[in-house]
Amino acid sequence: MLVTGDSSLRSAVEGARVTPGARLIAASRSGVTVHFDDGCKVALSAWQRFRVANEQPCAQRLQQVRAVEIPQPRGTLIAGMR
Repeated sequence: MLVTGDSSLRSAVEGARVTPGARLIAASRSGVTVHFDDGCKVALSAWQRFRVANEQPCAQRLQQVRAVEIPQPRGTLIAGMR
């Protein structure tokens, strides 16, 4: 699980508070549940992202979970190397 801020990228720490506007990114084999002070809970599974927005109602926050788009590799495949 990664947390991005204005200009930083760091690993998430269980129990840590995140600021509004922070983006959470769940990579492969990870997930998280974000617990808001108003009781709202937003769950992310592998390859999902979410922007923390305290000012939105819970229903809107739940709809903000998005899939992480993974670009497909382009170019020539190198095969048969030893």
